[in-house]
Amino acid sequence: MSTIIAGRFDTQDEANAAVAALERAGFAASDVQSFYLTPRGMRGNVPVVDNEQPRVGTQHSGAKAATGAAVGAALGLAAGVAAAPLAAPAAAAAGAIAGVGVGAYGGSLIGGVSGSGEGQAEAGAEEDEHAERRSGMMVAVRADADGEARAIQTLREAGALDIERASGEWRDGGWADFDATELPELVQ
Repeated sequence: MSTIIAGRFDTQDEANAAVAALERAGFAASDVQSFYLTPRGMRGNVPVVDNEQPRVGTQHSGAKAATGAAVGAALGLAAGVAAAPLAAPAAAAAGAIAGVGVGAYGGSLIGGVSGSGEGQAEAGAEEDEHAERRSGMMVAVRADADGEARAIQTLREAGALDIERASGEWRDGGWADFDATELPELVQ
């Protein structure tokens, strides 16, 4: 296993500059690799490999939308019935049906939206605890014990947004066992 230091960049030009800086800092070209890390849900060439969808606020949204629809329908029906003495019976029935439909639709929207903020505090705390890799250009370098600090410093100076340390297999000039779904060990 090798120690691998990697940094994320927003653009290809920044990543290319970091590769050149690492080579100027004494790292062999065969010990430096750059690659694009796709956004979560689009990683890998096997369909739906890591396509987990966010769950923040969606766990109970169906039940909340149904409750909102029922409350809205009841209010719509009450409004239609209340209008019955003022209108002809056929118009009152049509008004009641329309009231049920509009009330159910509005209630489902309100019920579905009202739960969307729920659970964000827990999710935010979880994100702080376990930062996942963000998409962008990654530059990885195999570093021995003496080169680790130099690699970190070089990536910092090159403008890396996130720098991580990993233990992995380096083969044929690249990080052979890189797994985009693993949580990185960020360097402070």
